[in-house]
Amino acid sequence: MKKKYSLLSLLVILVFLICNTCVFAENAIEQSESSNGITSSNNLSSVGYITLENEYINVAIRPNGRFTIGTNEGNPEIATDNRKKLLYGWPGGGTSYTTVRIDGIDYYYGGENISTPPHNIDEEYRNSSAAKYGNVYVRQDISLVDGGFSGMMDTVEIKYIVTNNDTIPHYVGIRIMLDTMLGSNDYAPFRVPGIGDIETTTTFLGDEIPDYWQAMDSLVKPTVVSQGTNIKYQQNPPDKFVLGNWLTLAENMWNSNYTGYNGDSAIATYWEPKQLAPGESTEYITYYGISKITIAGDKPLVVIVSGNTSLSATETGYVPNPFTITSYITNNTNDTIKNVMAKIILPDGIVPYTGTDTDIVIGDMTARSHKQVSWQLFAGQIPEQKTLEYKVVVWGDDTEPTEVTRQITIPASISDIFDDGTDKEKYRILREIGNDFEQDITSRIHRKPEIKNVRITPGDQEGVYELYVDEYFVDTSKGASPFFYWASTKGYFEDKKIDNYRKVIFHCDEGTSGQKVSILLKMGDGLGNVVYKKLYVDGIGTTSSAGTLEAKFTNLVASVKSWDTMRIRYNISYTDSEGRPVPGTKVSLYYSLDNQAEWKPIARDLVGVNGYNWIVPDLSSSNARIKLVATNDGVIKEVISQPFTIMPDIYIKGKVVDHNGNPIVNAKVIIGDRYTYTDVNGCYIINRLSPGVYSLRVEKEGVEFEKTQYDIIVLSYLNRNTTKNFYGKR
Repeated sequence: MKKKYSLLSLLVILVFLICNTCVFAENAIEQSESSNGITSSNNLSSVGYITLENEYINVAIRPNGRFTIGTNEGNPEIATDNRKKLLYGWPGGGTSYTTVRIDGIDYYYGGENISTPPHNIDEEYRNSSAAKYGNVYVRQDISLVDGGFSGMMDTVEIKYIVTNNDTIPHYVGIRIMLDTMLGSNDYAPFRVPGIGDIETTTTFLGDEIPDYWQAMDSLVKPTVVSQGTNIKYQQNPPDKFVLGNWLTLAENMWNSNYTGYNGDSAIATYWEPKQLAPGESTEYITYYGISKITIAGDKPLVVIVSGNTSLSATETGYVPNPFTITSYITNNTNDTIKNVMAKIILPDGIVPYTGTDTDIVIGDMTARSHKQVSWQLFAGQIPEQKTLEYKVVVWGDDTEPTEVTRQITIPASISDIFDDGTDKEKYRILREIGNDFEQDITSRIHRKPEIKNVRITPGDQEGVYELYVDEYFVDTSKGASPFFYWASTKGYFEDKKIDNYRKVIFHCDEGTSGQKVSILLKMGDGLGNVVYKKLYVDGIGTTSSAGTLEAKFTNLVASVKSWDTMRIRYNISYTDSEGRPVPGTKVSLYYSLDNQAEWKPIARDLVGVNGYNWIVPDLSSSNARIKLVATNDGVIKEVISQPFTIMPDIYIKGKVVDHNGNPIVNAKVIIGDRYTYTDVNGCYIINRLSPGVYSLRVEKEGVEFEKTQYDIIVLSYLNRNTTKNFYGKR
């Protein structure tokens, strides 16, 4: 326990802290810096821990396997989070621990069971240790990773790999308990997207476990922000997640029935015991570290936006998907701001999920008050990685709008939607090629670079040219090194790296006959200088109307459900007047629900692929169609699919409020074997239900309701949603 109440105990703690501070300084001096940027030490100082760290985050691991976490520089955009605690006691302490439950018996990880002491594997950014419990072997891996919310390695991956080396099966479970702390604040409330502040012990089960949770010491000028992430889409997702009180969780190695005020806060992630066969291994993973937020704090309405900065690609799609974007809003004035609204503006390729409106009514905000809003979003799969930008705008009556812009990187799909055995090179087109680096400007005196001559050699085919920079100057005596970058809007480059792009092969577009096709060459020297040279070659061919463009769908569907992934496949080919294939055909896809009266976009300007993975939004139609529009050099080809059926999402939604109409936050709403919690506005939604007859009930500790349950709720594709509200008693 970290709190003692006797005078003797307080004196002992004081002496320990003084010694601990001195020894920590000694330990820091002993650390060495490795070539990959991790500062670490495999040598235990007298304080008894080794460190795994980088410029952002620091993990101190004790010989018994227990660890604590703090920051080094933290988030580079926040100067106030340097050298802050993220777990209690960092860099010393031992109040966070992991329970290993084997056949109903609970063990602390490590301690006298340690078989391999903690040691850093620097090149892998990892600290590893192992413990043995009879013939069950447990390995602990602590790694520094990019958690997907910042693009930086500012997150600690906590992983346990359990292997049954016995000849008989064993039932094994894991509980990871973290004694959270934020700088000097041991009582900072948890913030959960879609729910709000959590100040009383709250348990989440199964699919209702939040994707992530956060803690910050201020919603106006946060000095440190932490985040935990529950990877529910991993092969072995957690079964239970508790935001609660440290003392209760610490004194109970597994079960805990406390339901009151958190106070001294902690979290526990559970994997319930499951049978592990002889020779079988299972992984258990969770994440904790720094959260990178985007804040606009110079307006009356202060807005913080948080959410994934990237998604991950798997063979079945992106994860997480849907993903959550959360905004924390503060009225930073001394007056009430009326009729506050929040809006998210989305790019092509990202759509709102069922029950999510882009515009959210917040209402009146009193002076210095806070609100939280969240959007659940879906990303469609794309063949090439893109970084997309979205914007959150918040405003009220007679109040200047506050805007926050943030980016998310959508990776190239690795599902088989874009793989049907066809030769994709015939679709590939490179309008740009080469190296284009960000350069640090040197202060050394040096000569400027110069492109002196470019040799242009016509190829065997008309309109094909070899371009070679045969004479140039960069000041190599001052460390300069050339790089080359080429671009054209009326031709394409072969995908070949010749002499580090000093030489390229260029093809003019069909239909450029009689024109001078321009090519831009850029050369840099690595010292902060670039020079440009414009080149011209003769075009090729007749007008583009002489070419032939063919397009067709290669798959058909009879019906899909909302939020299914619809595999749209097609073949396209464009040949010039002499029958030669020409790359670069662009494809745009649209859908219609009303017998082709209106077409809405699915994806635009797809190049180099032969399909698209469309996440079907919440739609309903028995006569839906897909239209493909292919274009190349002014030639247009349209193809319309056969009709198909889209079955809509089935869901129940509503609000839970007190007798005055105020929202009741974090009320549990249950339907069948599924449940959810109300958000900061008292709203809930349970979607992706099947047709059937349901009962719906609400629970909230300390609250009595006028009606706690609705029975005989009939849902079908014709009667696909209903609204059920719950009201607290006076």
